[in-house]
Amino acid sequence: MIKLLSVKTRREGSTREAFRRHYEERHVPLGLGFIDRFRWCKYVRNHVLEVRAGRVDFDCLTEFWFASRDDQASTRSFATAPEFAVLDEDDPRFLDVSKRLSFEQEERLVAGERPAFQPPGSRRVSAIFARPDSIDPDVFARGIEAELRRLAADDLEAGTWLSIDRRATAGVRPEQLAVIVSIGSAPGRPPARMPWKGAIEPDAVVVLDAVETPADRLWSGAQARTA
Repeated sequence: MIKLLSVKTRREGSTREAFRRHYEERHVPLGLGFIDRFRWCKYVRNHVLEVRAGRVDFDCLTEFWFASRDDQASTRSFATAPEFAVLDEDDPRFLDVSKRLSFEQEERLVAGERPAFQPPGSRRVSAIFARPDSIDPDVFARGIEAELRRLAADDLEAGTWLSIDRRATAGVRPEQLAVIVSIGSAPGRPPARMPWKGAIEPDAVVVLDAVETPADRLWSGAQARTA
């Protein structure tokens, strides 16, 4: 499957709470009204609950998953259709559109078991890494992988899972969100610790709250392809 990450930042003067309310109660239903045109097989909004270290310029990391390149291309073409205007017009009501950013990611589960669907209350702690031009890509990758192995072997709490997302396409601001390392917890449990001790330090550590749309509310063709 193909994973596209869209970085969302609230408009100036708004709050994280108001941003989330508009996104979930207004914008998401608008989008789902065109679900035959949006060929997503998985749709998750990861809202920032807490910034434990550093700082971030976003309020939500939204995942759009596609079963094929054809589905992705069909969805992209809808963005040029006249019907899409209602979504474009809604964006500035809650988003800082100047900070929009999207790119593909390669996701890998490193340790533990993660549910196929994230029910309400699913939270994870994520370490966010940029990769400046001054850092050799191979050195950066080796440093991240070494600490991942240590975490998986020595420092992962029972009942949690460990994953890594690597930025797979460049686009604008290619150094940002180059890697995201996450430790997820079961619903109802407090967010896990992020005991990162690697030589390459994260730019920020955040707690994310996942809101996933059930598969039966997504494009019906996606269910058939992923069954």
